[in-house]
Amino acid sequence: MQGGILAGYENADRACLILLAFDSREAAGRFLEHLRPQITTARVVPEAGVHAQAGGLLKESGDGPFCNVAFTHEGLRVLGMTETELESWLPHEFREGMEARSSMLGDFRANHPRRWSLPRMNWFPDGVSSAIETQMSAVHAIVQIRVAEGALPPAGKDESGEQQELELLRPLIERAIGVSEATGDASKGSNAASEPRAAVRVLHVQTMRRRRNDDARVTEHFGFVDGDGQPQFVPTGSKAYPNQVPVGEVLLGYPNQADFAPRPRNQDDEARLDFLRNGTFMVVRKLRQDVGRLDAVIRQAAADTGLDPRLILAKMMGRWQSGPSLVSPADFQNASRPEPDTDFTFDGDPHGSGCPFHAHVRRVNPRSRPRKGDQPGARLPRILRRGMAYGPRPAAYPGAGSQAAGDDADRGLVFIAYNASIAEQFEVVQSWIAGGNSSGGYSGCSDPFLGVPEPGQQRWFSFEADAPAKSDGAGQRETADCADGKRVFHIKLDSGPGQFEEPAPLVRLQWGSYLFVPSLHTLDWLSRRALAPPAFVAPWNVADGERAVQSLLARWGQDPAPEAVAAWKAAVEDTGSREQMLNASLWAAVRERHGGALQTPYGVLVGSRRLVREVLGDDVRFSVCGQRERMERSRFEIYLGLDSGERYQRLSEPINRAIGSISEEDAFEQAAAACSSALRTFIDGERAVGLATSGKRWELNLEAREVFDLVLQRLCQLWIGLPATGGPLQPGSWRWDWHEGEPPIYPSHFTPPSRYFFQPRPGDDVRDFGERHGRSITAALEEFVAFHRRRGTVPHVPDQAQAAPLAEQIFAAMPASQADDATLARTLAGVLMGFLPTLDGSLRSVLHEWLRLQTFWSLRTQWAADAAPSSIDKARRILGPALCRALQFRPAPEIIWRTVRRDDDRIGDVAVRRGDIVVLGLVSAMHERLAGGDDDVHAMFGGDRAQDPHPTHACPGYKAAMGVLLGVFAALMDVKEVMRPSPASLAFTLEGALP
Repeated sequence: MQGGILAGYENADRACLILLAFDSREAAGRFLEHLRPQITTARVVPEAGVHAQAGGLLKESGDGPFCNVAFTHEGLRVLGMTETELESWLPHEFREGMEARSSMLGDFRANHPRRWSLPRMNWFPDGVSSAIETQMSAVHAIVQIRVAEGALPPAGKDESGEQQELELLRPLIERAIGVSEATGDASKGSNAASEPRAAVRVLHVQTMRRRRNDDARVTEHFGFVDGDGQPQFVPTGSKAYPNQVPVGEVLLGYPNQADFAPRPRNQDDEARLDFLRNGTFMVVRKLRQDVGRLDAVIRQAAADTGLDPRLILAKMMGRWQSGPSLVSPADFQNASRPEPDTDFTFDGDPHGSGCPFHAHVRRVNPRSRPRKGDQPGARLPRILRRGMAYGPRPAAYPGAGSQAAGDDADRGLVFIAYNASIAEQFEVVQSWIAGGNSSGGYSGCSDPFLGVPEPGQQRWFSFEADAPAKSDGAGQRETADCADGKRVFHIKLDSGPGQFEEPAPLVRLQWGSYLFVPSLHTLDWLSRRALAPPAFVAPWNVADGERAVQSLLARWGQDPAPEAVAAWKAAVEDTGSREQMLNASLWAAVRERHGGALQTPYGVLVGSRRLVREVLGDDVRFSVCGQRERMERSRFEIYLGLDSGERYQRLSEPINRAIGSISEEDAFEQAAAACSSALRTFIDGERAVGLATSGKRWELNLEAREVFDLVLQRLCQLWIGLPATGGPLQPGSWRWDWHEGEPPIYPSHFTPPSRYFFQPRPGDDVRDFGERHGRSITAALEEFVAFHRRRGTVPHVPDQAQAAPLAEQIFAAMPASQADDATLARTLAGVLMGFLPTLDGSLRSVLHEWLRLQTFWSLRTQWAADAAPSSIDKARRILGPALCRALQFRPAPEIIWRTVRRDDDRIGDVAVRRGDIVVLGLVSAMHERLAGGDDDVHAMFGGDRAQDPHPTHACPGYKAAMGVLLGVFAALMDVKEVMRPSPASLAFTLEGALP
């Protein structure tokens, strides 16, 4: 097992946490290979329940440095663990993460994840801004380094700043992360030196330092000695409260107070238990302590009550600052006793007269012993604390003789805890702190130090104490006499912020994370897994897909009844089916169990890449005539509804050439500029609102759809010259109250006809919606064409003198002598319909996938850490691989269709005849490529038009589309303001301070 868990590094008073991200699985494996010899080790002796410490780079000195490593859920995924392993081997709360569990933890208001002060990059190459925030979902691993004061160079002044601390620790950090002296690249042994960026990135380094008092005892920033009362694993000799717990309360694979040691149920379970054995779960929470504010609270309370400030602090904590409990007589002679005081219970204080029920130590550990009548498995949650302070020592502790008010330096505690079950141990204790508690007190009273006040509400703390010799009682609630002659005092704590005020609790959560600390043998297993040639593990299940196929066939057979068609349609197209990977499993079954094609009432499902390519490339056997019929009903007849032939060539060739003339580079620059402009418009608007309302901060909850719509509107203006205002078409987003006869809205109005034309089996509503919107679009574009032809002009970019390049080429290719206004208008409509719905769907599906897997935040951090300016080369390098994977996983569109033209034909092993609908699973063909390690995405575009021969309707705008996708996401990566996940789907929260 790793060291520092069952027993801490007692002499190591200087330390740091290194937050890391890996750019690839191989990088993670190389890093582990490099770090493994440096990790401090320990050994469990089961029969005695103790362990022996070993290891460390300077193990002969006993002063360290000591090294440990832990991984987040996302980090284990990067290391190569499959989704099945992650889901079945690791507990639910770990997979969800601390941010998602905020409601369980009581992390509300100022402590809510959306209010966290996230770690900023402070270990960066030249040219990278230190203002970059790190989303916790981008963190893959945390390396701890701890070392004794004597093992470091002299620090000069006792209180060094963060940067000086970093410099003192720099040699140890560089050795741990594997920095090459020649190149500065991380991950020794990798090919990082030959790449433009390192494969292992340091996102943040959090320095930590233990402070000791005159008795050499560790003291935190509020002046309390820290570390007493930790659970023990050997008999302690204590009589009142033994404080001994089984090793299984911390280490996985051992019995604990509630359960026997786990035993494998089957072979897969044996692998799970072997992975977990001797590991543990680590909780990290950075807590900022406001020393000046607490001092002001205590001073005011002392003035109001006449009580000694040290006594008030002791009542809030449940023990004196020097460590003794309040169970013993609460006099000041007892308060100065230096030795630890841990052998006690609260049985002798049943009414909370000595130690208040809501005092911190009584909340987190009621110190009760097992009693008869307890529920089976009931036990107190115990955790091992291994945290350390950060920030400078305060000039004076709260309650001391000199005043600490006005000292607002960033200081606090990096809380680190180890436990075998986050849900059963840490989360229970944390919920007691937030309100729900074990003492039977009122749950509306939170921990006096760690509680967070509600907006506009004053927090109070009540306790009993001997009445002072003299007190005017000003500023406090009424006191009451108790039976033992004591009085009840109510003191004010912190208060919730007023409108537009920043919260200022006594202790504020800055950020936190759940991590898994593997044993040594599991570290070796992870390293081997990461360095092994990656084997694709499909997120779909062929067996599940085959069961769905057989179930549908058994119920409906080949019955063409509408109910049968609807059942298959739902299985193939339904959003819920897609989210749960059911349709992907069904397509996989078509590929692997049915030779790539399957006859159904919905149509002939074609799922293999080879057969999809065969159908797309053979206009003689498979036609788009069905699409043409729908287009005619919508007054939308265009060459996209024609099969290969002279007429198709004549109408399509100049248009395809014009579309193909838009380079990937130009599309990237235009889309990136449009996206940046859209984001700036929203941000500046929200800032203006904040200034108008005298706010101190601005916050913008932004749906990605709003940004994507503005980008696509701008591309329509740049390429086609559509009017920005006052024209027959209006830019905007979808409106539920639009009526036929009003100007159609671009880009949203192009989606309904696209769905109608290109879905195999559209419903009545889709047909009606598509036909009405199609007629509206073509009528508006006829008016647009007529306007320019009457004046002898071509469309220009709004507010610019230059002609819109696509419109200019299309107008030139289709003069009035060869094409009337209606024909030209329908051609423009076809061009717009060809790229707007596809780009909109691709933007949304890629973003959905990136947010689902937290890839977006990792890429954003990676982008910000790269000093190169924003460019298409940077986008291809950083975003390109993830973009292709997401497009392959969730292409847009997922299916298209063709109509069989001949009798007695076959697709694979399936007999087909004239008029049969063939449903082409582009998503299935893409999944086949994905499984084979091929990153090609041309199937989504109907084939590669650069090939000869190529499918007739292969999209000529492949390069432009990829440029747009890269440009939009590059602009999102480039946002300098704070950007965080939003609780809404496909949305972000942006925020910042106001002047």
